Amino acid sequence: MTAVASADLRQGRSITHVAFCVVITNRCPLRHWCVNRSTASPSPAEPRDALPEVAVRLWVDAGRMREALPGVGALTGACLDEGTAGRSGTEIADGLASIGAHVACGGGGVTARCLSADLPTVMGVVADVALRPDFPEDSIEQRRGQLIAQVRADADDPATTGRLRLRRELYADHPLGRPANGGEPELTALAHEDLVAHHATLFVPRNAILTIVRDVDVEATLALARATLGAWEDRPQLHPR
Repeated sequence: MTAVASADLRQGRSITHVAFCVVITNRCPLRHWCVNRSTASPSPAEPRDALPEVAVRLWVDAGRMREALPGVGALTGACLDEGTAGRSGTEIADGLASIGAHVACGGGGVTARCLSADLPTVMGVVADVALRPDFPEDSIEQRRGQLIAQVRADADDPATTGRLRLRRELYADHPLGRPANGGEPELTALAHEDLVAHHATLFVPRNAILTIVRDVDVEATLALARATLGAWEDRPQLHPR
């Protein structure tokens, strides 16, 4: 990750790399909302500037618009945190729970939230699940079942069915014309090697943007990003935009 350009961003910094973009700022507030009991409407909660909280997003352009097979992006994303670097999905979840951190994975990459003191640990998890997922067979079947259940539930919902019909009429065979998770036949047909191929092809630096905001030291956080993601190997795009 060799920086080729930089610019101050509200006392944060935007660092652009040859094949990987990193945006780090300590001036972007995480707004919290509460419900006002007298009006039953959401309103901003009390300022929480004293809370040393950090939000991380590793966005990867690997969803429906880029996938080679319908549904493979959704299933790959759902399985990212089911085992990596010698740890099971349960071990990953337990480790995060022990420090009160949260990591979520999907076809568009990884998001996380934690206390600033735990950012090095959480960034290690983010790097592991995004770069080195194991895709265990039993977890693939479990996640496949969950996605198929959602597809069936959507088919029973008139509003969702109407939206999907409209998209098919508007976009025809374009990826936007099909469900984001694919259909039941497509999900059923996906094999382990399809997930591995999708990940190897699209989870690459040239498709990624890392954003870290809130209670951070910009220089130290940039060094942490380099330490955890700097060795991420880039590859040519086989499915260009």
